[in-house]
Amino acid sequence: MTNKVDGSRLSHEVALEIIKSQSGTKYDPEIVYAFLNLYKE
Repeated sequence: MTNKVDGSRLSHEVALEIIKSQSGTKYDPEIVYAFLNLYKE
């Protein structure tokens, strides 16, 4: 994950929650689904 403005980083768990919460609005739901399935492996 890239650095935020303040220089801190998101944990993987927080980043995944953000991606899930923005599925269908900012991110294509099919891509999110595929990504999450690959990430689990």
